[in-house]
Amino acid sequence: MKAPITTNLGSIATPYDYGAGEITTTEPFQPGLVYETSTIDYLNYLCYIGLNTTTVKIISKTAPDSFNCPKDSTIDHVSNINYPSIAISNFIGKETKNVSRIVTKVGEEDEIVYMAIVDAPNGVKIQLIPEKLEFTKNI
Repeated sequence: MKAPITTNLGSIATPYDYGAGEITTTEPFQPGLVYETSTIDYLNYLCYIGLNTTTVKIISKTAPDSFNCPKDSTIDHVSNINYPSIAISNFIGKETKNVSRIVTKVGEEDEIVYMAIVDAPNGVKIQLIPEKLEFTKNI
């Protein structure tokens, strides 16, 4: 039986009625690890998805005058933006793709271990190097 989600009063619910999960409002202020990106990273993203320098500068009024799209801009470069998630475009599954991320530890914990959560599609092999980030008081 297919029926819309309803409120206690019987009207059709909106996302504001049933929510999208729990949130912890203090967590954003205690990130632990930060994936630093710059304005240039986001401008380059626009280039990678096919926009030219002129269009990027029209869209982003704050782009530096000296900004130019990289000469080798292709959709394949999107995978290398320093972002917490990883997606690989145009992946056929028969080739090797390398992507990297740079993180900065900003958390207050002296000793902590971070491990990535990988949700790989069937038939895709993922190798993490290193498999975990371990911070100790002595380092």
